[in-house]
Amino acid sequence: MSNGEGTFIWFDLTTPDPQRAMAFYRDLLGWSYTEAYRGADGFYRMVSVGERGIGGLISMAELGMPEDDVPAHFMPYPYTADVDATTEKAVSLGAQVYAPPRTIPGTSRLSVLGDPRGGTLAPMQPLMEGDMPSGDVPGGAVTWYELQSPDPDASGAFYAGLFGFTVETVAMPGGDYRLLKSGDADIAGIAQADANMPVAGWCPYFRYDDIESAQARVAELGGQSLTGVLDVPGTGEIVVAMDPIGAVFGLHKPTGV
Repeated sequence: MSNGEGTFIWFDLTTPDPQRAMAFYRDLLGWSYTEAYRGADGFYRMVSVGERGIGGLISMAELGMPEDDVPAHFMPYPYTADVDATTEKAVSLGAQVYAPPRTIPGTSRLSVLGDPRGGTLAPMQPLMEGDMPSGDVPGGAVTWYELQSPDPDASGAFYAGLFGFTVETVAMPGGDYRLLKSGDADIAGIAQADANMPVAGWCPYFRYDDIESAQARVAELGGQSLTGVLDVPGTGEIVVAMDPIGAVFGLHKPTGV
């Protein structure tokens, strides 16, 4: 596996209403699902666009999480070559361990962490051979990950310390934006969270070429747009939205499409 440390290779959507969430993203992004029954642990739903697996979907109840205390959310899986060492290092940098390293036979070894500002992540050490898909990102798949943090400088320092990223601050119309970089490659971004958002949260952006219709389509399916169409220089056009259960995500029409 030649993915660089900290490169995001998977996500989970954790939600109290998986059936409603599945219908929403199927109709909006064309997702398809393969359900795997895990006995007492309930179901895990693999998310695909076409032939490409991109993530998973699971309920709070299936994770044993209190639905009233934890909102629906997306959690990214960053690649690591040694999840035990990464987990130990994260703790030394101030992270909490929500689930210690465990092995999913034949698939991966992973842990679940809370960064010092409350953002959740699951460092993943794949146990299979081969690289994650590369090349053009199909519609409905992730184009970008953004951490919305109440303290972007502290969050940048944590991820730089954990994965060896450098942090580049870019002036944007809405304020400074921090890029997490591995060499010359942009890995993810960090934005200042809204004042009423006390903890950090990850927002994935999914490719959506008909961005002009995004707000109307999200509303038609029961979601809510949190922004209008925003033009991000050198990146393309985006809309930030919330699904009917409360998970925040973005839609992205890349430049040149």
